[in-house]
Amino acid sequence: MKKVITGVVAVLLAGGIVLVSGTAFAAKKAYAADSGQKVKSHVVKGTVEAVDAATGKITVKTKTGSVEITCGSTCKMEEKGKACTLADVAVGDTVTAKCKGSDCVSLKVMKPKAPKAPAKK
Repeated sequence: MKKVITGVVAVLLAGGIVLVSGTAFAAKKAYAADSGQKVKSHVVKGTVEAVDAATGKITVKTKTGSVEITCGSTCKMEEKGKACTLADVAVGDTVTAKCKGSDCVSLKVMKPKAPKAPAKK
């Protein structure tokens, strides 16, 4: 009888280990490999406060505060429908960035409108 109980416990224990390791593997695939957390996609809209071309970082002032995003080599940037680079982005520009975490996937740049000349009297 002891052998039967020991055998049943061994099978249950082995099944539990396989179940736990399978769950851990599935969870690992669903999360980002480097951070261990799911990467959220989101949109950042606002005005450029700072640009650091050396690091690829842009600070954007939004309605809720400032956000720093990173525009890497895979980021698609455009201004007026044409491709542009980080060198074309300036403080005061309005941007819409599609991001995953803090990494920018695409960036649309809109230059501020020139002020109208005062009307002559």
